[in-house]
Amino acid sequence: MEIQHWLTVISVVAILVSPAVAMLVASWSREKNNRYQRQYEILYDVIRTRAATRPPHRNSDILEAALNSIPVVFSGNQGVIDAYQKFYESTQRGDSEELRTEQLVSLLLTISRAMGYEGIEESTIKNIMQVARG
Repeated sequence: MEIQHWLTVISVVAILVSPAVAMLVASWSREKNNRYQRQYEILYDVIRTRAATRPPHRNSDILEAALNSIPVVFSGNQGVIDAYQKFYESTQRGDSEELRTEQLVSLLLTISRAMGYEGIEESTIKNIMQVARG
């Protein structure tokens, strides 16, 4: 009888606790998905507005907003933050367009790898940047 009593108690506790656990797991999953979506949007915005690195350009506001959100959205990834800092410092120093482009390629490659796009090569990103130059 003792074992049946404990099994009943455990069953009741499991029934009461399982919805809370399910909600926590769903919330965690939703947050992870939202974070990935924000990261994807940044990568997408930077790639599609890459020509805006040469002002004046009509998409420079989109690029600036995407770049400014990198430290927050990728706050847990030091590699991305370091690549962002190098790009930011390059723009602040007024480095040549070639050096800024190199830093942007490095930033895009680092973000891509952080998001799990392991198959993207540096040469692919450089080719994308060449297309932006026209």
